[in-house]
Amino acid sequence: MKPASIMTRLAKLCAAAGFLLSIAACASSPPPNTDVSSPYLHYVVERDVVVRRTANAGADQVGRLAAGTILKAEVVDIGDGWFRVHSDSGRTGYIFGRPLRPAE
Repeated sequence: MKPASIMTRLAKLCAAAGFLLSIAACASSPPPNTDVSSPYLHYVVERDVVVRRTANAGADQVGRLAAGTILKAEVVDIGDGWFRVHSDSGRTGYIFGRPLRPAE
C-alpha cells in the first residue's frame, strides 16, 4: 500500500472523535446484528478535520479526514476539547472539537 493511501486511511479512521458522549443511539436498542460488546461505532465526519499524533495543536499532523467520510472507531473524550480516536484497524490519533456525528 502506498504511504499516501495509508495516511488517507489513517485520517479517515482517526476522525471518529466528536460525539461519543452524545450518541443518540445510547437511549435506544442497537440495530439488528450489532455487536454490543464492541467499543467501535460508525461515525460520519461533518467537516474536514486534522488528525494529530498527540492531543496538542502543535503536534505532528498524521492525517486528515474529509467531510462525508464514514469511519468505525472507538472515540474517547480526553478533555480540553480533544478526543482520542482508535480505529478498528488498530490506529490511534487525536482530533480537536466535535467534527463527528454517529452514523445512522
